[in-house]
Amino acid sequence: MSLDTRSALIEKATSLVRRQGYSGFSYADLAEAVRIRKPSIHHHFPSKEDLGVAIVAAYTERFATLLEQAAAQHQDPVGRLNAYAAMYRLGIETREGCLCGVLAREMAILPPRLQIGVRQFFNLNLRWLEQVLDLGHKESQLHPLIVAHREARTVLATLQGAMSLALALDDPEVFEQAVAGLLDRLRVPEG
Repeated sequence: MSLDTRSALIEKATSLVRRQGYSGFSYADLAEAVRIRKPSIHHHFPSKEDLGVAIVAAYTERFATLLEQAAAQHQDPVGRLNAYAAMYRLGIETREGCLCGVLAREMAILPPRLQIGVRQFFNLNLRWLEQVLDLGHKESQLHPLIVAHREARTVLATLQGAMSLALALDDPEVFEQAVAGLLDRLRVPEG
């Protein structure tokens, strides 16, 4: 099996999980989506857990790159927060939830190695958000009463929830309203 096939398996499995959940897809679904036989999948991913660990690692790596790009392209905290929200917006456009958000809803049934990967993804996001919020506080661009550690969790939970609600209601405007409300609350009060 070639590296391209392995990459295709990771890409298709990621999409399946984002749409159907970890327990909602099988190697048979993946084999059909990639148009290969199930035994070929087992060549690179002997178990579904191995595949799950690989897709979470790849997704986290891509997200880390997007976070770095957002920080490089936007010097101001509000710009960075808007860029962060845009990462979630892409999933709404493709009708796919955040991979780790979907997996978090299944934490109780996930194998331990997969649980660790999901936690690593969220911790990466929380650290990045704390840095952005700290910067906004230090530069007086965000509300002076913000506590970065606590607010990072609020931002992440708001975007995860808003994405899920927008997908459930098939209404992207739900996400936009949540982002606007969140950013209004974080900004320095006028006057």
